[in-house]
Amino acid sequence: MTRVMGVDPSLTATGLVYDSGGGGIGEVVLKTRLRGISRMRQLRDAAHSEVLHNGPMAVIVIEGPAFASSTGQAHERGGLWWLLMDLFFEVRVPVLVIPPTNLKKFATGTGTAKKDRVVSEVTHRTGRVFDSNDVVDAMVLYCIGRFLLGLPHPLGELPGPHRAALDKIELPKELKHGVK
Repeated sequence: MTRVMGVDPSLTATGLVYDSGGGGIGEVVLKTRLRGISRMRQLRDAAHSEVLHNGPMAVIVIEGPAFASSTGQAHERGGLWWLLMDLFFEVRVPVLVIPPTNLKKFATGTGTAKKDRVVSEVTHRTGRVFDSNDVVDAMVLYCIGRFLLGLPHPLGELPGPHRAALDKIELPKELKHGVK
């Protein structure tokens, strides 16, 4: 079985959505009250535990850094992102990085959609209510991975503008063999 994990890295709540061993979809939100490097290391270690516990994965799809973000803590957010990338390299899982605008466009049809529109669209398409915006983004990333691998995903049939978000996205070279 080809298994996919979507990762929405966040300093306050990192969301993970993945193919569980029983054929279902698992989700988890990693949280910590720590600050600084201690926070980043705890989130990395928790992600490591989840990847090992739920692995092996064929691909991990992670949201790329939001360079235009105005929420502050750019160094810490970037640090967490690189710690997670290092983790995925360490466990030898191919990684696909999806820019935030492509994530939004895949979910809504427009790359400038606000967070509440992404949540609304994903909730409508999946019929699920989510406890965390971070899980919603991780769900979209998970669906992107499954879509690119030609596998069914919870968002169902998507209109052309949604699919166009992935026109220039390429699978990691480790996954290109045997994929249409």
